[in-house]
Amino acid sequence: LVDSAMGVAQFFTLKSGETSATLEVQIGYLRPVVDEATVCEARVTKRGSRVIFLEAEVRVGDEVVATATGSYAVTASA
Repeated sequence: LVDSAMGVAQFFTLKSGETSATLEVQIGYLRPVVDEATVCEARVTKRGSRVIFLEAEVRVGDEVVATATGSYAVTASA
């Protein structure tokens, strides 16, 4: 879930001719979630020329149930 949300968030920072790939994702689970609707919000914290850094939160209602950080490599399309 967080990798997908971060993937969408970083996608909108890519320039024409660039692609990206996940380098790393770290997830901190704050509590288990069973049969509950979740919402994940991700945001870009820094966009460099070769790496994009992101943060994400997973919520059940107003409660944060997981947090994540991630990085994506930026490469030129062939």
